Amino acid sequence: MIKALLTAVTCNHCEVHETSLLKAVQACYHIHLESRSAVNRTTAKGTLRQMVNIVFERMEAHDKRQQAKEENGK
Repeated sequence: MIKALLTAVTCNHCEVHETSLLKAVQACYHIHLESRSAVNRTTAKGTLRQMVNIVFERMEAHDKRQQAKEENGK
């Protein structure tokens, strides 16, 4: 489940936004908090970090593309 969520969020061929992204993050968060398995907690924690990092990287890349478009349009 955790690997599937990470694949969906980080995949370049499909976009996960808004409610779907929030639900994926919440699922990893809840698995980390509620699982009795140390492996599952560690995996969920690492997955959550990767998800958040990729989201911020994509936001920054989007901002850079927007700035470049604005500069080229002037």
